[in-house]
Amino acid sequence: MYCRVPDPDIALTERGHQQASEAGTNLRSLIETDQKPGSYQLMVYTSPYRRTKQTCADILAQFPRECVLGVREEPQLREQDFGNFQDAQTKQREKAERNAYGRFFYRFPNGESGSDVYDRLTVFEDHLVRDIDAGRFPESCNLIIVTHGLSLRIFLARWLHWTVSEYESVFNPPNCAPIVLERTAAAGGDEEQCVVDGACDPSGQHHTKNLYSLTRPSMALLGADDRMLELKSMLIPERAWERTLSGIFGDSECEIGSHSGGN
Repeated sequence: MYCRVPDPDIALTERGHQQASEAGTNLRSLIETDQKPGSYQLMVYTSPYRRTKQTCADILAQFPRECVLGVREEPQLREQDFGNFQDAQTKQREKAERNAYGRFFYRFPNGESGSDVYDRLTVFEDHLVRDIDAGRFPESCNLIIVTHGLSLRIFLARWLHWTVSEYESVFNPPNCAPIVLERTAAAGGDEEQCVVDGACDPSGQHHTKNLYSLTRPSMALLGADDRMLELKSMLIPERAWERTLSGIFGDSECEIGSHSGGN
């Protein structure tokens, strides 16, 4: 199909529509476990690709119309640009090269690398956090992002401050399997009433991203190992430097500043 139709124009299959509808049903059930029907709203951001907009429509069809606060097409959420797909054999060779070179840094000819996607999703997240901090969304609002496999993992890596090696240790979830960032309480907050910033973060000193955590089922869908399960929440830089520097000193311990004398 990629050899005949541009990637942004590829539509959902019949099975894809079914999966998207099931995702909407699952999301509604998940939301209504915590919030009474009719008491919540949805703000949705979607990639401009045809299949993601179709997915978005199928998801929202499972919710009452009055629950939908708004829907925004966001080009920064588009799929990684894999370059020209017309030559299938060349594309297979390039994908093999990517696996050998590294999934984050390899740039497809006439396309993007994972690091390129990281840059544009950083802009999207900065704007999203700014809107959250400015109180743009009602207290009862749930944010839904309809995007693509790699873009989803990059979004999480940027939100949770994963290292490149940590990003490369997770994989795309199954099609239309909802990945959930759940609001949690910061230190001293009331987790049972974690709805507004005042309840989640009474000191007002925590980064907005630090108030959200990946659920354990979501981590399992990403193929996360036991080490990654510890990284379901954002770690501030002061607590994460060991992760950043791990692996560069071989098997020896990383003891920055522990040596004296010499050059």
